[in-house]
Amino acid sequence: MKSISLKVFIQRGVITLLAVSLLIALPALAQSGGDYELSWSTIDGGGGTSSGGPYTLTGTIGQPDADWASGGDYELLGGFWPGEPLCFVDFRHFARFAEYWLETGTGLP
Repeated sequence: MKSISLKVFIQRGVITLLAVSLLIALPALAQSGGDYELSWSTIDGGGGTSSGGPYTLTGTIGQPDADWASGGDYELLGGFWPGEPLCFVDFRHFARFAEYWLETGTGLP
């Protein structure tokens, strides 16, 4: 019986995993129906949902579709969302705050 090296075993496992992932993703088609049609799809992750009135829009991060879409009275501006502002924490005064809080048992001074 021929022995398979660990490297070949791992390579075959990775290739098999990728093939199975692609086969599972094939049936995922764009949703369409009613007065609206989504004729493309993307692979994204994360994001959030906005809603108002009868409409709901779900956005994502990592979207490769940085373009505009429009139809009728509606327009969707695609693109990349700006990052959040940086939050700087100054730890130089933390010891003084902790000491005050422990002594008084109250919240912020």
